[in-house]
Amino acid sequence: MDWDRVALLYETSAQDYPLSIINDVETAINEYETYGVNVVVKQALPSGDANDAQYISVLNRIKSRCRIIILVVQTATPRRKYLRMITEQNMANEEYVHILLGLRSIGF
Repeated sequence: MDWDRVALLYETSAQDYPLSIINDVETAINEYETYGVNVVVKQALPSGDANDAQYISVLNRIKSRCRIIILVVQTATPRRKYLRMITEQNMANEEYVHILLGLRSIGF
């Protein structure tokens, strides 16, 4: 699998802040043609009490398309679930790069 394919995952929220960060990342990736990076998956993570089957479906879609995953979540609970799910799906190894973008509530 080529290393020029990227998945963008984000948590849904009332303010759509994670989605706005992902949109900015996508814009930056697509701004320069010389980078040669392609966004092949852009999707919200199953939220809250969604069953694991939905989450696994999202991860399997990613597994078949790319090895670089950029994730934006606001709180620790969905971050822990993501880490648990990628471990269960054998995606926490040298075949994958997971970039977790942190959001800080320091100021406006």
